Amino acid sequence: MGYIFTTETCLKSDLYSVIKNSLINAGWENKSSNAASDYDVFYSTGESGDKKLVFQMRATDITDKNSIVSTDYCTASLRLVESYTPGSNGAAGTVGRPSEPWKYFMVSPTTGLLSKDTVMTYRLNVNKNRLIIVIESPSATGLGCVLNYIGIPDEIYADEPDSRGLIYATTTRADSVNNVIISNSPVNIAPATSASVRPIIVNLSPKNPNTQGLYMLSEFYYGNTSEGTRGKVTGIYGLPNDNVLHGSIIEDGSRQYFVIVPGVLSSNSFGTAAIAIEVTGY
Repeated sequence: MGYIFTTETCLKSDLYSVIKNSLINAGWENKSSNAASDYDVFYSTGESGDKKLVFQMRATDITDKNSIVSTDYCTASLRLVESYTPGSNGAAGTVGRPSEPWKYFMVSPTTGLLSKDTVMTYRLNVNKNRLIIVIESPSATGLGCVLNYIGIPDEIYADEPDSRGLIYATTTRADSVNNVIISNSPVNIAPATSASVRPIIVNLSPKNPNTQGLYMLSEFYYGNTSEGTRGKVTGIYGLPNDNVLHGSIIEDGSRQYFVIVPGVLSSNSFGTAAIAIEVTGY
């Protein structure tokens, strides 16, 4: 399966709409029956057609304030609710885990202000399993970029029906450093009452490039000692930030990889200072 990222620009105030529309165009549905109380509730049967993937998202922060659409703040939020039943006739729906904590979804790696009229660059890959988005602030701001990954990877190694295997990972304000958040346990493990973290497993090259001038791009896995390896975070690759800058291009035959060096703000899910994505147009 290919993972070519497309590159576009938009105003910061339009980023939330870009994310919503990208999910819907890829085959997700917005099941929310009452936007005022339930916000947006994204649902997908996945690429396999037999999943019930669901997460809740809003343009406001974890306290439901300071929308990234209408203010200069940079924090939206989401949570892994595992299930949702819409209400009838515009009534609020039933959230599977109504006390599930909201998580930071940053559009820029800063707790400060960035004008909502700022032109942002985003790099996107989305399907019925997941959305991966890299959002770059203008270089003049000195803020750098953020990568957010929400959904199920395209390679999973455990029995995870419905939304049990849905993950969220980010380079900025992650719940726990070097960990993804996952909705629930696989079927042969007692179910959890809330989303929890699983360590990222990545083996970075001790030297990039090597003595032949070749760069090693490492794949990300996640799991723990109880469950083993549960999946691979497909579509992105890790590397040390030696001899690369944000925007560097690594070539592998006809394939080209764009290097992102995320801005630093709090914890990073991935445990690597640089990430490579496959791109077009270079």
